[in-house]
Amino acid sequence: MRILKSTVIFVGFLIAGFLFRLWIARLVPQPFVYDQDEYYGYALGIINKGLHADLYRLYGYPLIVAPLIALFGVKSAMPWTVFHAVLDTMTAGLVYGIAHKVFKKTVPSWIAFILYLFNPFTAGYVGVLLSEVVTVFLITLMSVLFIRFFEKKSLVIFAFLSLLLGFLPQVRPVFIVLSIVVFGAICWTKLSSMRRAKERMINGLIALVLFSLPFWYTIAGNLVYYKQFSVLGVEPTFVRELYASLYIGRGMPFTDEKWGDWPVEAQNAWGAFTAPKDRAGREEVAGRHLTMAADIINRDPVGFIQSRIAKMGYVWEKHFIYPYVMGKPSPEAKALTYWGNLAVLLLAIAGMAMAFKRNKALVLAVFIFFLYISLAHMFSTSEERFSLPAYPWVAVFAGYGIWKVVGLLGFSHQGNAGGETSPSLLS
Repeated sequence: MRILKSTVIFVGFLIAGFLFRLWIARLVPQPFVYDQDEYYGYALGIINKGLHADLYRLYGYPLIVAPLIALFGVKSAMPWTVFHAVLDTMTAGLVYGIAHKVFKKTVPSWIAFILYLFNPFTAGYVGVLLSEVVTVFLITLMSVLFIRFFEKKSLVIFAFLSLLLGFLPQVRPVFIVLSIVVFGAICWTKLSSMRRAKERMINGLIALVLFSLPFWYTIAGNLVYYKQFSVLGVEPTFVRELYASLYIGRGMPFTDEKWGDWPVEAQNAWGAFTAPKDRAGREEVAGRHLTMAADIINRDPVGFIQSRIAKMGYVWEKHFIYPYVMGKPSPEAKALTYWGNLAVLLLAIAGMAMAFKRNKALVLAVFIFFLYISLAHMFSTSEERFSLPAYPWVAVFAGYGIWKVVGLLGFSHQGNAGGETSPSLLS
C-alpha cells in the first residue's frame, strides 16, 4: 500500500512538472530565430531529400524533430514544446532513479527529483527548436546506463551505450572527444572481463561498428554535398569559434524584450566562414582568421589566458532562463535567477564533497564531466546554456548536499527514510 501511495505521488509530481514546463514556455514565447531556423532547414532537408548535409549543423537533433516538422510544420511551437516537455519531465524521473541508486536514501532522491523537476533553466528551453532538452535527456539516460553497466557488465547495455555514444556528437558535436574517451573506457572494462581472445575480438568489433554507425550519415552527406570526408561538419568550426570568442565574453548579449545582437566582428567572421563554396575557399578563410586570431592573442597573451579562465565560469552562470527574450522581469526576479542558480551549484559542490568518501569513482567521473564542459567552451561563445547537460547531476548532488546540510544543522535522518518503499527506476 505504501509503495502504491509513493508511486501515485511520484506520478502526480511528474504531471505537475510537465504542466510547469508548458506554463514556462507559454509565459514568454520566444522568437523563431538563429539556430532554430538552421535546425528547421536541416529537418526539411531530411524530410525532402533523405540525405542532407550542412556546413556545421549535424543531423542528430533535426532527425529527432523531423517527424514533428513533417506533421505540423513550424507555424506553431506547441508540437515541439509538448515533445520537449515530456522528454525533460522524463529526465527528472531519471534524476530520481540515479539519486536513489547512488545514495540508497529516499529523502535526498526526492529532493534531487524536485530540484530538477521544477528547475526553470531547462524548462525555459522546451518552447524553442533547439537541441538542449534532447542533449540533457541523452546524457542523463547514458548516465543511468553507465551505472547499470559498471554493476552488471551487461552485453546489451554495452552495445546500447556504444550506439548512444556515437550518436551524442551528432546532436552536440562538442562532446565528440568525451564520447571517444568514454567509449574506450567501457570497451576496456567490458573486453578485459572476457577470457577468450576470439570473444573479445568479436564483441570489440560489434561495439566499434555500433559506435561508428551514427557517423556514417554525416560522412555520406559531406561526400555528396561537399566532396569532402568529415565525421562532423566540413566547416573549420574551431577556428571560427576561436576568432569569434575573442570578441565575445559572456555569451549572448541578452536583453529583456528583444534579442541582442552579436559583436559585428563575430558576425562578419560567421558570414565569412559560410561564404566559400569549396574546400580550398574554406581553408583560405580559416587560415586568414587563424592568423588574425594569433595576432590578437600575441598582443595580449595574459589577457587571453585570463579571458579563457573566465569563460570556464561563464557557462555556469544563469542570468536568465530563456534563450532569447525574457519579457519584463523585475530586478528581484533577475537576482533570484542568478543567486538561486549559484546556491544550487554550491550545494552540488558540497554534496559532491560529502559523497566523495563513499562514491569516489562516481564523484570523480562527474567532476571530470563538469570540467570537460568548462574546458570545451573556453574557445567558444561561452553561452550559459552550454552547461545545461550537467544540470541533472547538479540536481543529484545538490539534493544530497541539502539533505546532509540539514542533518548537520541538527535535524536527524531517520534510517533509510523509507528508501525500500519508494519507486526506483534503476533497480
